[in-house]
Amino acid sequence: MHDERQLIARHGYSRAWLVQSDASFSAEQKPVKYMLVQRPDLPPCTIDLSSTKLHGKVYSDGEFGCLKFSPDGSHLAFVAEQYRPKPKSFLDTSDDAEGRGDQFLSLPDWGEQLTGKHKSVVVVVPVDGDGTKDSDRVMMTPPEWCAGIGQLQWTGPQELVAVAYVDASPRLGLIYCPIREAVLLHVSLTEKKFTELTPRGEWVGSPRLDPTGEALVYLRGPVGGPHVREAQLVSRPWGPQPLLDIVPPAVVIDYHQEEQVLQDGSLFAGLTGASVVPERCFLAPHQLVFSTTARFATQTYVVDIKSKLVEALKAPLTGSVTALDVADGRVLLGHSTLTVSASLHLLPKMYPCICIPLVDGCRLAEVAEDWLDTWLLADPPSHPDPAYNSVPVPVLYCGPTQPTAGAKRPLVSLLHGGPHSAYTNSFYMLVGALVGAGYSVVMPNYRGSLGVGAAGIHSLPGYVGSLDTGDCHAAVLECLKRYNSVLDERNVFLCGGSHGGFLVTSLAGQYPDFYCAVSTRNPVTDVATMASITDIPDCLLRVHVYPDCHPLRKVDVEVDTLIHTINWFEQHKR
Repeated sequence: MHDERQLIARHGYSRAWLVQSDASFSAEQKPVKYMLVQRPDLPPCTIDLSSTKLHGKVYSDGEFGCLKFSPDGSHLAFVAEQYRPKPKSFLDTSDDAEGRGDQFLSLPDWGEQLTGKHKSVVVVVPVDGDGTKDSDRVMMTPPEWCAGIGQLQWTGPQELVAVAYVDASPRLGLIYCPIREAVLLHVSLTEKKFTELTPRGEWVGSPRLDPTGEALVYLRGPVGGPHVREAQLVSRPWGPQPLLDIVPPAVVIDYHQEEQVLQDGSLFAGLTGASVVPERCFLAPHQLVFSTTARFATQTYVVDIKSKLVEALKAPLTGSVTALDVADGRVLLGHSTLTVSASLHLLPKMYPCICIPLVDGCRLAEVAEDWLDTWLLADPPSHPDPAYNSVPVPVLYCGPTQPTAGAKRPLVSLLHGGPHSAYTNSFYMLVGALVGAGYSVVMPNYRGSLGVGAAGIHSLPGYVGSLDTGDCHAAVLECLKRYNSVLDERNVFLCGGSHGGFLVTSLAGQYPDFYCAVSTRNPVTDVATMASITDIPDCLLRVHVYPDCHPLRKVDVEVDTLIHTINWFEQHKR
């Protein structure tokens, strides 16, 4: 069996998997989804989720898909598409009239890798009984205003909370803009009722119930503007009979306009819509673990939701460290650097300064361990608004810092998209391939990137095409100056995608004699088409369009884009 994205639920020694059967040999038959349940006290059972008319396809994506055991392990909750009869032509002559005339009916969905997600429902299936009959299942349809529901969390034997997105047609995507307007919903299975817990006009996410059951914590923030922006961690009282009114929550972590030096000396730039709160996140009854971007890396922190004290998680690891799971005082960490692939480590409860390696990463043989340098741009271009002149511009460099045998190395300026994202000291195959092929790579986190506070995010809108390109070019010039004994200033290349694609094409137009060649994927260059439909018009202020210059456009084979990029740069070395 295989699936789009396998969902796994666990409760003690019980496990449940949502999987999809292999595609049928018949093109007319679709793959079938099953739920496999394994419990220590009962024989394994398989529940067919495709033949029912209670609901449609079960979601397994990263935005809406979820699979959760109830507190006592007797039920499973998940999200599925609302059932709709198979659409038929107006000319269909069968006795069954269901779906007739709907063959070409257009239904709004989220697009952007979420096509087909039109109207979702909450489904609860018992696992200690038959569970295969529709009569054994509970299906609840959210209110009409709800364009999608997900992130289910059990808060009691017969109640859940969920994140419900407010319908604002047209739906403009969720994967790359997680801060769409949303509310927390209380789901009562006994009363078959949905109750709004948070006000409209903001986004919410990552609801988590603390181990004592006394507090419900979640992320929230404003909607509109940058697609990823600052966030708060807030808490509201909870209990066996919680108050189901819209009440102002207590702020645990507030918005951070700039970086803050914590008591342990580490830097903390606040939370954003891209911050990660694991499903199981409590190290102690009131200590929550989360991960977020901090200048040059993804860092993991611990916050006490009572005292509101934030500390960096003490783990003896360099590079990017992300909390994946927390249980019994132990933290499962994902770790990588630009030169070492992803690895798993366990931070034990009794020895917090020792990490137990579970799965080792792979070090790139062609890249030396010390071929990584980080620094802040010494003299970034002046910002038109003096309030943003203090925003730092972090820069990552991968390559030798001292002369090595052979000729000087060409430099590739690798620019991230978003624009509100960031490069971190985490594994990136393209960087390793370029450095292994004899190039050095510089990655500037231009103003507008994550990791330096809300001021950094808001410094870019209104100045796209001048501020970001200015930062990127200044980073290249400083890089050439810092490593002038290593780098060949005659051979500088550009590489980037999406907003990074916009930046590299713009820079090539501004400095045609400085940069040798450009490699870009899905660049934002078609202003005429995009200007009237996008919700981020700032990225269209300044764009240059170029003809097709694909180096292998006449080759009859599929070649990886990484090979295209290196081949293209090799052809245009000076």
